[in-house]
Amino acid sequence: MPKIRKRTTRRVTLKKKYSIQKSAKDTKRKIKKEAKKMQKRGILHKNTKKEVVIPNSYPYKEELMNEAEKKMQEEKDIKAHQKALEKANAQLPKGETHFAQVIKGNVKKQEEEKLQDGLTHQEIAEAERLIDPQASKVNNVYQYKKGYAKEVRKLVEQSDIVIEMLDARDPEGSRNHDLEKECQELNKKVVLVINKIDLVSDQNAQQWQKKLSKSHECILFKAPKKRQSQDEDEEMKDEEQEDEIIGLADIIKILKTHSKKVCVKEKLKDYILVGVIGQPNTGKSTLIRVLRKERAPDALKDGQKPNPKEIRLHKNIAILSTKGLVFPDPEQYEKYILRQAIKIEEIKDPIQPIQHLINKVEKQELLRHFRIADFKDVNELLGHIAKKKGHLQAGGKANMDQAARAIIREFLHGKIKYSSNPKQ
Repeated sequence: MPKIRKRTTRRVTLKKKYSIQKSAKDTKRKIKKEAKKMQKRGILHKNTKKEVVIPNSYPYKEELMNEAEKKMQEEKDIKAHQKALEKANAQLPKGETHFAQVIKGNVKKQEEEKLQDGLTHQEIAEAERLIDPQASKVNNVYQYKKGYAKEVRKLVEQSDIVIEMLDARDPEGSRNHDLEKECQELNKKVVLVINKIDLVSDQNAQQWQKKLSKSHECILFKAPKKRQSQDEDEEMKDEEQEDEIIGLADIIKILKTHSKKVCVKEKLKDYILVGVIGQPNTGKSTLIRVLRKERAPDALKDGQKPNPKEIRLHKNIAILSTKGLVFPDPEQYEKYILRQAIKIEEIKDPIQPIQHLINKVEKQELLRHFRIADFKDVNELLGHIAKKKGHLQAGGKANMDQAARAIIREFLHGKIKYSSNPKQ
């Protein structure tokens, strides 16, 4: 028999090599899986830091050691302070925020400050009612209203033209007559822009334009939707570019005629300022974004530095980049929600505004959109939608809370068709 030569090479066989790679991948996957589980539980892996040793021969060793000790002591003090605050918050009555406690206490200075800022007792009471004591992330409506009211007043005082954005579904409900009167008293030109005209019929939009034009100049406006995903087909991109912006040319024409009057004929200013105001979810950011793209290349003069708070559209026209957020009437709580002044996740009682929505939207539209059977009241409507969308609790009971939030979400996104009557 021939002698079989022994293997002299140290190379590993492919079978063994692939098995090692496979086992390495498995262990890595297990480690990642365990890390995710630990992260969900709130347990994080802490990497042990190696101690930095300073040699004795270093001349400034004592100074460095003293600095390091001071930093360690400061960190310990901060941690102790945080623990003391957590203990103090735990001892407070459950469900009460610091702001809610201040309101409930009889503090005279707090009440005086509220009244000085132009808020009535009804607005203060409504702000107190809207505070959710059970959720720490709920935004304080009173603080928002107080802060934004000052910003809107500043914006109106700075502006020469005030553009008020209106929702085409309810233009009259999204107006602020008090602010329009204030603009007229300050001799500011007001332009009403009816946005989202694609959500209503052409006839309805034109009727509203005719009605509102009696008080101020009114323009119908519609901008293409902002593209969310970047990996879209080229055909979709071409369609978006071809979508023309309705009403943009009319807005620019009004701004140019007013700038000629103020800057060229009367020579009162070098350029006019334009402020954009409106209620939440009416399209203020969309208009500013569209106008930003229409900037002229020679808008700034040679040597003139751009103002970060202004967008120079033309050499005689500048748009203020800050948006004037106007809140609805605080007596109408439903408008706060249906105008998205409060986040959907943070609404304390989402069933309350559904009755207001049913009165606004036609019954046939709700039946057509959700494809449900006829209903008599709010509870029956929410029950049908909960079963349709699978919002069920233990035992097959309808989750009214989730169903109500789903209706509000689809109304805000414009999926439920609704238009107000201009003749009323």
